Amino acid sequence: GQSVGMQTMDQSLQQLVDKRLIDVAIARSKARQPDNIV
Repeated sequence: GQSVGMQTMDQSLQQLVDKRLIDVAIARSKARQPDNIV
């Protein structure tokens, strides 16, 4: 699980948004649960 470094695609997308590497709209378009990307 997460304790050993595993994460969901949505979590990875959120990290990229947080680092300003991708736009939130792009992340939402690729996410399984777009409402969770902020």
